[in-house]
Amino acid sequence: MLQQVRLRDIGSPEFADAWSLYERVFPFDERRSLTDHETAMLQEDDFVCLALYHSNRFVGVIFYWLLSGCVFVEHLAIVESARGGGLGSTALNIVKQHDRPIILEIEPPADAVGTRRLRFYESAGFVLLPQVHYQLPYQRGGLKLRLFLMSYPCMATDACIELFEKEYLERIMIYSES
Repeated sequence: MLQQVRLRDIGSPEFADAWSLYERVFPFDERRSLTDHETAMLQEDDFVCLALYHSNRFVGVIFYWLLSGCVFVEHLAIVESARGGGLGSTALNIVKQHDRPIILEIEPPADAVGTRRLRFYESAGFVLLPQVHYQLPYQRGGLKLRLFLMSYPCMATDACIELFEKEYLERIMIYSES
């Protein structure tokens, strides 16, 4: 069983666990500053930040947005020592309960890690989309990244992707330094 703790206070021990993992596994260009993250958590009820625990041990994070047309999984990470045991799939099931299409970004699978990530999401029922997507830098000095989009439970429509891109710019990226 995966326990979830909703994060709302950067001073909590659960947030410290989550932030430490977030900074370790996501590159500078792909993560918010602490200030921007805190502001988004406090101002946006639709920005859900969960610390994940298994047998009372911290095992990961999932940060996602409840947008008008879909759920956008912004960040998902499982601690290295807990990977391969189905916890990532269980974390995705939390998001699947919202009964809306789900969209997420992945880096192009240019190496073994990227290929494993693609296969993981495909095994969870996600479909690789043909649309080009650019992730804007979350922090000043970061790079704009060309990423692939994936959707669940099936291929997202062009209209769904257009609405996602609009909300990505107008609701999500306002909590960044770019």
